[in-house]
Amino acid sequence: GDYQGGFAELARLGDRSMVAPAWNGEPRDGITVLLHSDGPAVETVLLARFAAVLSAMGARCVLEAPRSLRRLFFEGLDGVSAVVAQGELLPTADYQCSLRRLPDLLEGDAETLPNEAYLTADADPRYAVPSAPGARLKVGLAWSDGVGADGDGLRAGRGRSARLADFAPLQSIPELAFYSLQREARPCHRRR
Repeated sequence: GDYQGGFAELARLGDRSMVAPAWNGEPRDGITVLLHSDGPAVETVLLARFAAVLSAMGARCVLEAPRSLRRLFFEGLDGVSAVVAQGELLPTADYQCSLRRLPDLLEGDAETLPNEAYLTADADPRYAVPSAPGARLKVGLAWSDGVGADGDGLRAGRGRSARLADFAPLQSIPELAFYSLQREARPCHRRR
């Protein structure tokens, strides 16, 4: 895909006013950057991987994220030295940057896109994913950014959702085992 074009478009969604000046790619060694989430939780999880890239370049990264993700990020996100839930007092930082802008500022493309594991799962057995038969790769799916008026999880004009049925052809790949990560799944989707 066109990563650079896509990341540039994502960056144009805008920054909100914060407690520090916007980071625009200035030298990174020794600075503290407050990264903040402006999108839905699934987007935050996807873009948080870029904190490790910025951290590897010498910046100290502090992440402000939705309260629902604080524990996940606090316990196992590479490259982040502190996590603050949205609405909590923000720490002092040299700069701030929206997660939506970060890949574009780091000039992300297919070669530089972080593709290794960047989150560590909670070891608590209550959150364990059932074993997949054989040596299957576990794939988590979140197909919608919320349940919309049509009842299938699509929100008009948002363009970030898919129908669960769109993933059906992937079920024929024997090496994959699928798990729902959808928070607002309709009852008819829970057994598929």
